[in-house]
Amino acid sequence: MKQARRLAILVAAASAVFGQPAEFLSTPRLGWTVSDDARELRALLGVPGAGRVSEAVTLPDGVTRIYVAPGHQYALGYGEDSGAWCLVSLRDESLFSVTKIEGLSGPAGLLAFGPDARAVAVADAANSTVQVLTVSAGRAQAAWTVAIDSPSRIALDSSGDLLLAAGAGGVILHRRDAPGIPVAPATDVEAMAFRAGTDRAIIADSAQRVLLLADHLAAEPAVRPVVGAGIGAPGAVAWSRDGRFVWCADREANAIARVELATGVADLIQTDVSVSQFEVLPGSDHFLISAPRAGQAAWMLLANPERVSTYFVPGVPVSEERNHEIQ
Repeated sequence: MKQARRLAILVAAASAVFGQPAEFLSTPRLGWTVSDDARELRALLGVPGAGRVSEAVTLPDGVTRIYVAPGHQYALGYGEDSGAWCLVSLRDESLFSVTKIEGLSGPAGLLAFGPDARAVAVADAANSTVQVLTVSAGRAQAAWTVAIDSPSRIALDSSGDLLLAAGAGGVILHRRDAPGIPVAPATDVEAMAFRAGTDRAIIADSAQRVLLLADHLAAEPAVRPVVGAGIGAPGAVAWSRDGRFVWCADREANAIARVELATGVADLIQTDVSVSQFEVLPGSDHFLISAPRAGQAAWMLLANPERVSTYFVPGVPVSEERNHEIQ
């Protein structure tokens, strides 16, 4: 009874304070999703395979852009008028509470979270400097800063000690308090992603149409191609939780590949939408693969050991699914 009353009070308070529907608190929530321009935050409601996207929620005062961290426990918020950054809680017990980040200001050119959200890297608008912050107990603290040469992509490891930056000069590895080390000559990198808790990363080289595995980045870096026929022009990438597979989107087709790292075998899966991201849902191997825009819906990838499904995630309750068996 007390728990039900507390939830009712929380729902009512959130609705009153933020002036928005309380359905995202009273309905099971899979996580959060942000529009491509980072201006709209929506709740993904329901259960895998039967979800829907909520209306855009009202952001905390002064926040005009928002970036959800892996695990969906918090987000980074930025205010264009003030130039200030903050941590925005996405936990039920402290939903939308805000903590200012000291020492970080101005717009970001690039932003990358560590895979388990314990660290985040923010590049300035000119992409000439990257500031790495560690996040703990609801607060962000500056850890180290590195000068970079106009990268097009950055990726950060779990510890916040390893940063990959891809640009015209190839992929450079930056370590805290150490000079940069070239690790790959790739110059058209579409995406990079570290595996959580490790010093290995996957690099999508779109020009050469290959996935590169960068290993031992904390010691003696080694980079090798992942042999996977039929992956097309690799775009967005993500790791499976067990580290056996890498997911890769084809930039030129409505298709994704699941590549087994041990063998290089790629299972090609046709999709009903161009895959722009692999936003993992908390505690699962399920991904949101397209960000909803105003008046539009999204798509979800449900990754099970023997079967992979893509599901339409509507803004209103509509059921549509596409199943694809992996042979």
